[in-house]
Amino acid sequence: MTFLRMNSFAQIGPMKRVLLTGYPTQARAVKRLVNRSSTKWRAVSTPVLVDAVISIGGPQPDPMIAAWAHCFRVPIGIVWTGSDVARIDQGYDAAARVRARRYTHAASSERIQAELHDLGIDADEFPIATSPESDGVAHVESFFERVAANAPASKKRGIVSGNSQRVAAFVEAAATTMPDWEFHAAISGSRTERIDDLLSLITAKRWYRLGDQREDRIFRYAARLFLKRRYRTSNGK
Repeated sequence: MTFLRMNSFAQIGPMKRVLLTGYPTQARAVKRLVNRSSTKWRAVSTPVLVDAVISIGGPQPDPMIAAWAHCFRVPIGIVWTGSDVARIDQGYDAAARVRARRYTHAASSERIQAELHDLGIDADEFPIATSPESDGVAHVESFFERVAANAPASKKRGIVSGNSQRVAAFVEAAATTMPDWEFHAAISGSRTERIDDLLSLITAKRWYRLGDQREDRIFRYAARLFLKRRYRTSNGK
């Protein structure tokens, strides 16, 4: 499938690559700006050897793109637009799910930036209608660099499931208390997102189980199949 195709002949050089996905019109506009004016980044539209994935529109990229990025340890950034924040504000535990994923966030306006802050999500400002002037390109490049800096290249992998609020708190705290670990939050809201959860479960060295919610039947079966030990408390004891 296209989303899993790796291009072994990708250009290797001083320029970094970013995969732009999400709303087509805005993604194409940012891609044109970057490829025309940036001396540091090259924007692409299909998964190849990239340094970052940027989704124009929240709360996350296409689930298959997200699963691909997690498998290859590619960091993800989200650029929020108008209606995205309203959707997670109305959804049960939606903001907790977003915080648990530990993506790097940006907002297309100051108003959206403030709305995200009210939901506990820190975001840079990333104007979609960017001009081709050097300062506009530098603003975009700065966000790309911040996303790329979050690549978990050398960390051990873990997975956390259970209550959304507790999972979000655990993942946020683990960034400080367990810096050698990268945790995937298995609190997906759709069937497609479960593919990402299952791939993360297979590669995880630890599975933390928080709360009393029952996992998806396929998830439980995969955990038994791959002999994953389950921790029921946040400290694993």
